Amino acid sequence: MRILVINLMRLGDLVQCSPVLGTLRSRYPEAQITLVVQDVFQETARLIPHADRLLVFPALQLAPLLDQGGDWSQAYEVLEAWLRTHIASPPDLVVNLTPDFVGALLAYLSRGRQVRGLTINPSRSFFTQPAWMSYLMIISRARRANPFNLVDLFLKSAGLEPEGAGLSLQIPAEAQSQAESFLEGLHLAPGTSLVGVVPGASQPQRQWPAEKYAQVALRLLNARPCHFFLFGTQKERPQGEKIAALLPPGTATLCAGGTSVAFLAALLSRLQLLITNDTGPMHLAAAVNTPVLAFFLAGARVQDTGPVGEGHLALEPRIDCHPCHYPDSCSLFKCHEAFSPDAVATWALRLLEQKPCAPIPDDACWRTLQVYRSTWDPTGHHAHLPLIRRPLDRKHFWTLVHRAVWPRFLDKAGARGNALERWLGEVMTSHFLPPKDDLGLKGNSRALTELLELTTQGEGLARQLIDIPQQRRTPSFLWQQAEAIRSLDPKLHRLLVGYPEIAAFIEFYFQEQRGNEEMYVNILARQLAECYQNLHQAGKICLEVLQEITAGLPGMSQYISSLSVMAQLVQQPSKKPDTYQLTEVAPCK
Repeated sequence: MRILVINLMRLGDLVQCSPVLGTLRSRYPEAQITLVVQDVFQETARLIPHADRLLVFPALQLAPLLDQGGDWSQAYEVLEAWLRTHIASPPDLVVNLTPDFVGALLAYLSRGRQVRGLTINPSRSFFTQPAWMSYLMIISRARRANPFNLVDLFLKSAGLEPEGAGLSLQIPAEAQSQAESFLEGLHLAPGTSLVGVVPGASQPQRQWPAEKYAQVALRLLNARPCHFFLFGTQKERPQGEKIAALLPPGTATLCAGGTSVAFLAALLSRLQLLITNDTGPMHLAAAVNTPVLAFFLAGARVQDTGPVGEGHLALEPRIDCHPCHYPDSCSLFKCHEAFSPDAVATWALRLLEQKPCAPIPDDACWRTLQVYRSTWDPTGHHAHLPLIRRPLDRKHFWTLVHRAVWPRFLDKAGARGNALERWLGEVMTSHFLPPKDDLGLKGNSRALTELLELTTQGEGLARQLIDIPQQRRTPSFLWQQAEAIRSLDPKLHRLLVGYPEIAAFIEFYFQEQRGNEEMYVNILARQLAECYQNLHQAGKICLEVLQEITAGLPGMSQYISSLSVMAQLVQQPSKKPDTYQLTEVAPCK
């Protein structure tokens, strides 16, 4: 069996797809697995285990041709020549994890006998299979309650299930030896803690100030002997130089711009701690089992791309504007002030001293931050749980709700009383205090009820088109039906905007709906009816989960009676192909 995996993304995204390759190897031990990556990230790809062959995609050559005003005909010639040279015969399975046009086109032109992830169909519309790839595509537009890490979404988009394993890297022996010699040459005193620092990030808004990193380092030095390794690209070297200048001589080594990826991974594997923004090196460190303390600023969100594995810590600002919806235009950087160097140093010392990181009471010193610890849920999905116990709030409540809803909706898995539901109940009581503020239950329950009514109406209108005899399908009748159906979309969009906790369900529906391009009324109406049916089912499952979760929470009894009545509407999900068509792409960052 020949398997082609396409990941044309960046360093961190490549490392995060290592469980996909590992699971494919486990499921198909005799298969030949080929990994396709951008030429600029081939060095990282060579560290990812379980691939028999690495194909380097000419991104640098194609990028200027595909830009606005580029020569698409020449780009096609380059792509055709590359395919003819490297993928001469169709693979048995193609897995495309790249959520953009080039990745989808490459998956289609590879002519795989089976394709998972994102591709295009003969009518040149985007096409996803299984349904989790569709979820990955829409979540960047409705991420407020997303509970799933990108690592797990890669797996599920490949038609695989998370197995409670972290990332993996294969560091060459030469790089290991080079790192060992490098550290020996520093002549550090025994017992010195080796701490890495990554002050850079993909955007300035995501970079915690260099002087604050230096203040944290000074506090750690006051508590124990440490040596700091300042990592980053050549462009980020000035930030490292600024930190080094603020530290005592001989306590820091500037590595920015002077390491290969393999050497960086080897060095990271020898550290006791990495302090970093949300970066590619953060994922490298997690892959080599180095404890991570990571900052998620601006638009970065722990639940989306936090470090995976057991026991990493991630900090988020506890302010109303996080995660930022407009990070490119923000000039206030309020999130940068949410973490004090004292607070960061306290949590860094917990990791260095290997102290247990159990939930703790709230305190004034934590007022503007939240700390998350990485772990797994009972189904093998990665989770980041808060360590500072506060009253259960709207943000965390709905994130936990969605963790239960989507597997039931997309996998048809899970039921009342299962291990995940029990775990969710334990999390809500051990990591949170009873809620004090509105969790949005009443408003969102009303919105879900309206959603059920709209989808029932929409499915009914679509099925009328299916059932009506051909002779009665006059232009006037078709126009009236089309207008009636079209009038539902603004109402659904109003719910999407007004109730962000349930927006992902509606975004998922709109993706499906836009993909319906059939010209035949019967087929188009049947597809549209299925779209409404899917959205209806998602709404029912959400109401059911709300009723189950709130039944066990203190102080929630005032909501339970109304939710129970609505939950009676839940029916068994209807069977339908696990296939969704798309026409718009919004890459997850």
